Amino acid sequence: MRIASLQRMGESAGHSLRRFPLALTAAVTAAVAAMAIVDDRADQPWLVNLLLTAQLGIPLFIALAVTAERRGRLGLPAPAGATGSIGAIGSTRAIGAIGGVLLLVAYYFSLPSVFGEAEIMRHIQLNVAAHLAVSVLPYFRNGETNGFWQYNRILLLRFVTAVFFSGVLYAGLAIALLAVKQLLGIDVDELVFARLWFGIAFVFNTWYFVGGLPERLDELAEVSDYSKVIRVFGQYILAPLVVLYLVILTTYLVKVLVTAEWPSGWIGYLVSSVAVAGIFSLLLLYPLSERKSERWVQLYARIFHVLLVPAVIMLLMAIGKRVGQYGWTEKRYLLTVLAVWLAGVAIVGVVRGRHYIKVIPATLALIAVLTAFGPWGAASVSRHSQLGRLDTMLTSYERLVDGQIVTNEQTVPLEDRREISAILSYLFGHHGPDVLADRAGEALQAKLDEAEIAGSSARYQSRELVEIVTDYMNVPFVSRWEVAEPGWHHFVREPESRVIAIGGFDYSIDLGLHWDASQQQVFGNRSYRVTVDRDLATVAMIQDTVTAVTLQIKPMLQALLEHEQFQDA
Repeated sequence: MRIASLQRMGESAGHSLRRFPLALTAAVTAAVAAMAIVDDRADQPWLVNLLLTAQLGIPLFIALAVTAERRGRLGLPAPAGATGSIGAIGSTRAIGAIGGVLLLVAYYFSLPSVFGEAEIMRHIQLNVAAHLAVSVLPYFRNGETNGFWQYNRILLLRFVTAVFFSGVLYAGLAIALLAVKQLLGIDVDELVFARLWFGIAFVFNTWYFVGGLPERLDELAEVSDYSKVIRVFGQYILAPLVVLYLVILTTYLVKVLVTAEWPSGWIGYLVSSVAVAGIFSLLLLYPLSERKSERWVQLYARIFHVLLVPAVIMLLMAIGKRVGQYGWTEKRYLLTVLAVWLAGVAIVGVVRGRHYIKVIPATLALIAVLTAFGPWGAASVSRHSQLGRLDTMLTSYERLVDGQIVTNEQTVPLEDRREISAILSYLFGHHGPDVLADRAGEALQAKLDEAEIAGSSARYQSRELVEIVTDYMNVPFVSRWEVAEPGWHHFVREPESRVIAIGGFDYSIDLGLHWDASQQQVFGNRSYRVTVDRDLATVAMIQDTVTAVTLQIKPMLQALLEHEQFQDA
């Protein structure tokens, strides 16, 4: 029996590989790239770009493969030379595969060597679009609503099951490795756990997920299965939560009207939560809305859409205030676009009295793609907005003359220095080190070019670049947490692995180590390996093979505990 089960498992895995060869190839590539990155090779930007490209290819190739299998149902003409449905599917699969590969190659070469948060946000948007394409692309034609719902039900259940099985498999194997290390005394490299996770998360999870995708999607139109679990979750958990949120939002709206207070910026989180939960509950309950015995679903949908309108209006008011004060950022831009989309969903739901389950993922995918690129995209709009705010502030203090950043002795108040520092931090952190190229003269640009850029993320380099610009302009950097009132103290943690010479001592260093780990550090002109031993509670500094310094941790911890007890007493 076990041999037969293993044989069936192998046949199923082989069949999945034949159906989704490119998706599984992308999954393996992503896993290998991620493992290489954690193996002390994170300073190679091409590995990060390969990881992101391969990861994006997983949902893209799944969507293209499933759509190719539905070519006849989509009503598209067969490619030249294709005979029969098998030939049409094969030709469509080949065309889609070539197109997908070309898109990913173009995306790979479009990625920068140093990542800012704008690029990360764009990657997230493209991922959203690709995953939604898996949901809606095979059912792009009008009609077949029931088949579309059944197909997405299978996707949802398969995804949840794959994630659960992946988590259990990783936990089981990780515990087994720990047991081997602790009980048998066999040394297990800590990186093995990361490699194991990437292998399971990318390869096993993807392979298991695609193994349960139906092949004959045309047959799903006749399926009438409706899981009791889905009904209980949608009717007795999601729907009551949505009603509760709507009551809170409506009460808050009354408070805003009575007190004439502007809606809080925090309103965005609550409106987004109720919108996601409400729309998801309506999607889950859609089959019930078609039954005359379940009229409460239509009533619930009507109430949800009616109460969503004022909530979206409050959200737009709150966003408008923040944009008026601080300009556009990617998050504010995308939140505004989604708020307008929600307004459209709410209005259609109120006027037509129903929701269109295929339109929701299709329009969201379109929005995700359209706002990712072009002068109307989130990154371009936000960059232009913040550069405009920076130009206005620098011009008012004579730090921008003829479009070039200059220095000046005019004093800049603390609040404006903080705002200038915040704008520069955003620009460098989100849009990279060349964001001020048109405004930096030769002297300033030379200073920026000399700055050492470490790693593939712009987060750690942005502070250094900001301070170069603020020092050059004679506008001292001010953290957003720094205030003028006495009695406030501000502490800043320097980037990892930075050794700082401090008065009264030799050096201060943030190790940031896990137990039983080590890290290479440079003190003055000497290089040391700093190690932490959990069992002995020591920190040792080793030069070559000689231990130079050993610090005992237990006495310090005991002193801290006694001091804490004394303070409490």
